[in-house]
Amino acid sequence: MDQTNNNSKHTSGAGVPPPPAEVGVRTMASDIASIAERGGGSPKPRLIRISSRSQETTKAAAIPHAAHPAISPAVVHSATVSPVADETQNPVPESKSFYGEQGRTIFSKPSFLFPFLGLLLFGVFSAAYFFVYPLMNPKKPVVKAPVVPAVTQPLSFEHKSFFGQPVDGNFILEILSPVSGMKFERDKISSFVNGVTGSFFEIIPQSGGGQAISADDFFSSIGGNILGSDFLNENFEKDFTLFLYKDKGGLPARAGLWPGYILKLKSGKSPIFLQKAVLEKMQSASVERANLFLVSPGVPANSQFQNGLSSGQPIWFLNFPNLPTEASAQAGASSVVAYGWFFNKYLTISTSLDGLKQAILHF
Repeated sequence: MDQTNNNSKHTSGAGVPPPPAEVGVRTMASDIASIAERGGGSPKPRLIRISSRSQETTKAAAIPHAAHPAISPAVVHSATVSPVADETQNPVPESKSFYGEQGRTIFSKPSFLFPFLGLLLFGVFSAAYFFVYPLMNPKKPVVKAPVVPAVTQPLSFEHKSFFGQPVDGNFILEILSPVSGMKFERDKISSFVNGVTGSFFEIIPQSGGGQAISADDFFSSIGGNILGSDFLNENFEKDFTLFLYKDKGGLPARAGLWPGYILKLKSGKSPIFLQKAVLEKMQSASVERANLFLVSPGVPANSQFQNGLSSGQPIWFLNFPNLPTEASAQAGASSVVAYGWFFNKYLTISTSLDGLKQAILHF
């Protein structure tokens, strides 16, 4: 029995392992507890607010540089860290300002000085330009040269008769000044035709210098421009032909002198387009018609031109039956204003139907 018990005790003692050796393990909690047992407090985070450099410098001087034994991760995440620039490496230039009461900025030197200097320089340059520069460089008076009006010289031309057949005589008539109608030139013309036989003559009007006179200048000088200057110059050549018909049985001789006028159309003009305008002008120009005569024609029988024929050619005419005493002394004297278009380029105006017939025969 006893042996059995001893065996059992020996067996149980040999099967139990010995206790393990003690191992010391340090943790964050054990370190904090150990610090607390020695009289220290547990570490707590401290928030630091940086308002200005002066305050930061003051606080940094007040806080002693003590090394904390340990800093927990929680403190690191909860604290607000602000980067501080290294003033020794990158100094920031300061702008000097003037301050009033309670630290308020009145003005800054850079923002005020440059606009003031700009306005000052602008004022100096403006004063120099408007006051000093004119004194140093006075303006010279501008002298305008007198404007001399250009004298327009009439284009000269050489007169060439429109007659292809010879006439009974030629007579140069000098017109030195404007006259009122051909009747003022009657004495000159009469003195010429009295000593010449024949009935059909050409008169060549010229200026005092022997220059041929244009149709417009001639009709304007005698007051007989029945077509008007603009219409005449636009449609007809400058040169024209003036003829004179002498009635053979006239007594006195000057009572039977009947002038006529031939105008030539410009190139490209046609009687078809001008016929109506010419008729209207001939009917309305009563004063100008009278100035075409050497003797006053009196009052026309009708106010409208009539159609007729002369040498088989169509004409338009206006009768003057009531001739003055001087003209009626001529046997069979009669006066008209007759005109017609011939050879599709000549407008012939005559104060006698017989004179118009002679003009047609001499083309």
